[in-house]
Amino acid sequence: SIAIDGAVLKPGVYSVALGTPLREVMRKARPERFANLRGFNLDAPLDCDASFTLTVLEMLCIHVAGSVLQPCSLEVPAGTRVCQLKSRLSLLDSANKQFFKSRRLLKDGECIVVPSCAVPQK
Repeated sequence: SIAIDGAVLKPGVYSVALGTPLREVMRKARPERFANLRGFNLDAPLDCDASFTLTVLEMLCIHVAGSVLQPCSLEVPAGTRVCQLKSRLSLLDSANKQFFKSRRLLKDGECIVVPSCAVPQK
């Protein structure tokens, strides 16, 4: 049996077969949006009883590439949106600034690729 509590919507004890990947049990417990899953190998098969307590991330690590002066990794507060990134990046002239109108929440470990504007055909 696997006990999961903390930053999950369905804390509890889950009975699963030996060899079940941790990812399947976590899916049942429904981690909250900013639950810290960094230290877990979600593909690892469970081979014994275990207990997990998930914490909430305060900072997210994101990776930025594409039409930026230099690809980089940034730490941003949990709850940061795509539209809030523009002021933190050095963009190339070709960067599509419309990309930063998105209000989508960022995810931990996400790779953001800033697109270029389409070059008009002659």
